[in-house]
Amino acid sequence: MMKLLPILCLTFAVLLFTATEGLALPACPEDRDERYHNCYGTYTFADGDKYVGEWRDDERNGQGTNTFADGEKYIGVSPTTS
Repeated sequence: MMKLLPILCLTFAVLLFTATEGLALPACPEDRDERYHNCYGTYTFADGDKYVGEWRDDERNGQGTNTFADGEKYIGVSPTTS
């Protein structure tokens, strides 16, 4: 029984890790001229603001972090999410 517990724990950990990998969004294209659609990436705006998070239809959408040029941060669901 004592040998079975570590095996079960390891099996559970592997299953949990592979399940979350399948749910992750793909990385956004490195070329910003390409469309950001259903992906996860980083973009720095001309005014110095930076967004790291989910994108859909070239818009911030879903979970992400806005870091503003003045250093303030907003972490959570993007305000542009409909």
